[in-house]
Amino acid sequence: MTARIACLFLCLLIGVSCRSIGGSDTDASDYLLTFAITPGLQQYFIKPISATSLVNDDELFLDCTMRHGAGAPDTSVLNFSVVSSDLLKNIDSFAIATASVRARNTSWQLLFNERSGDNILSRFSVGVRTSELLALTADPRWTITVTSAGKNYQFVLSTAGQKALSAVDHAVFSLLR
Repeated sequence: MTARIACLFLCLLIGVSCRSIGGSDTDASDYLLTFAITPGLQQYFIKPISATSLVNDDELFLDCTMRHGAGAPDTSVLNFSVVSSDLLKNIDSFAIATASVRARNTSWQLLFNERSGDNILSRFSVGVRTSELLALTADPRWTITVTSAGKNYQFVLSTAGQKALSAVDHAVFSLLR
């Protein structure tokens, strides 16, 4: 009996040691779904990541679908939700910027508006060049600017959002650049 307990303890100790030696505490599969569309064509879906307003309690949630490989379009789809006291029905522009890269788009689609407590959730879809998206993921310190009716809504990725983006970039996207 003592030998079994000692063996179990040793296995547990080795398992915990290997987990910590294995590197990152962050598993990209927590933030990314990937599957083959056809041989040589992969689809990646970044699960929703959060961003917070620089000036008030507004929030932004962003997810992304990208294809890479033979026959992949040169544009990826970014869906985002703005949770604000303001009703957003039209967007003048959408931009994501880092210290070295800026992706901008004025072509968007309103998916829906709905009440969310005292706020309004406005859900949109925009296209961003895949090459720009891959360049952006190298630096998770994103500033996201949504302009609607002449008003700028500016957000930065939350700490959890930066962690998610870093994990996805390290595991997959850095290999695609």
